[in-house]
Formats: sequence, C-alpha cells, structure tokens
Amino acid sequence: MNKLPEAVFLQTINRCNARCVICPYKDTYVHAPAEVMPLELYEKILHELTPAYEGHIGLYLHCEPLLDSRLPELIALAKERCPMSCVAISTNASLLDEENTGKICNSPLDSITFNINGGTRETYEKMMPPLKWDTAIGNIERFLKQYKNRKDINFIKTNDNFQESELLKAIFPDVTVVDQYWAVNRGGSVAINKPENAKNRFKSTVKKCKQLSANLSITSDGSILLCCNCWAKQVVLGNAHDSSIMDLWNHSPLKHHNHPVCKKCC
Repeated sequence: MNKLPEAVFLQTINRCNARCVICPYKDTYVHAPAEVMPLELYEKILHELTPAYEGHIGLYLHCEPLLDSRLPELIALAKERCPMSCVAISTNASLLDEENTGKICNSPLDSITFNINGGTRETYEKMMPPLKWDTAIGNIERFLKQYKNRKDINFIKTNDNFQESELLKAIFPDVTVVDQYWAVNRGGSVAINKPENAKNRFKSTVKKCKQLSANLSITSDGSILLCCNCWAKQVVLGNAHDSSIMDLWNHSPLKHHNHPVCKKCC
C-alpha cells in the first residue's frame, strides 16, 4: 500500500523577486528561463493525491508564489480537488498589495506564512535584498486585518540576525513567529554564517532526514526532487508529467540519504 506524503510542495512558477543571502536562488533559478507549471500537470498531481488527501499542499517551492498571476485560481482548484487538505502559501509579502490581499483573502487559502528575516529595517534589507522593510511590514499589517485563517511568520536565523526575532514578535504580537531554526546550506548550495552546532529543521539525527519520509517536492517542469534542498536538481526521482508521483514517492531506488548532496547538507 502506497504511503502518502505529509506535505506536497509545488513550484507553480520558478521565479522570485528577492535575493536573500541565505537562499541559493541567485545562483540557480535566476540563470534559467522563466517557467510556470502547466495547468494540466497541476491538475494531474491533484488527481493523484485524490480527494481523500489530508496533508499539506504548499504552493511554494524555490519561488515567490505571488509572482504567479494564477495563484488565487490555483488555490481554489487545490481546495476543490483535495478538500480535506491544508492549502498554504509562503511569501515574502512584498507583492501583497491591496489588490492581491483582496484576491487571497477571498480565496479558500487555509494557511499563510510570511518570511521575514530581520526585526529592523537595516537587518531585513541586508538579509533580503532588494526588498524593502516598510513595504513588507505594511503589506502584512494590512493583510492581517482581513485574513482570518492560520498565519505565522518564518524567521530563519543566522549570526547576523538571530538577536532580532523578539523585535519582530513585538511588531506582530498576535502572530506566531517561528524562530527556533537556523538557516540550512541547502545541500551545500549556499554558505551560511551560523554556529557549528546550529539546530537543523530537517535532520532529526545525523543519519536520518525528515524530508525523505515526509515531504514531496515538485518543480515547475515536473521534476520530482529528492528533497527541497536539491536546488540544482542534483537528485531527481523522476518526472510527474509521465510518471505516477505516488509510485516515485514510494518506490524510487534513488530515495535514500547517501547522495553527495545529502552529505553536504547542514
């Protein structure tokens, strides 16, 4: 019997408007042609998950989801096809203007995460260039007045910002700020300034990574990644265009922890 993933992350567009210092986007996708996931592929994936799927459907993977103009419709389609799932996005909020706020708040989105890696203007703009602090914070404040479902703020720590999460909590006292995790080097794809024994959100032990047992990641071209840390597509289990995602998730011989990218990941 096939086991379903706890979460499925879909890259509906392979573009981001930020160049965060902790992210390999600037060294990977920025050099690739712009691409959106075909609607036919998106629907195929939802069909294979089935209406009984109760996990997390994240419409974000190596991208800024609000750059996809189809986002409200994609949210509605995911909720229609998989009504028991939690449909979610994770965004830097820089594009969450009044128009987009209305569209997202009127969609059946179950959960939203805001990525804010600083508690002051100076640190935020250093960590997440070329985004602007006033724009992101103002957009979130306006959005929170209208959105009633689950929301949180993802604060990823490095030695340059870890002392500022409490400042962010003071700005948003009614929103959970997730600040216990340090940045990951994404399979060796980016250098991270952090303590040697920093807590890794992916590995529960040195030899066991939660990604391989919990999360399924599919890029805009249908590539099914070993995990979300395969930014350069170092290990691809197969392609969702011409293969069953559940078969690949459950039975791919490549699904193990002994790849070079795994050994570099910390």
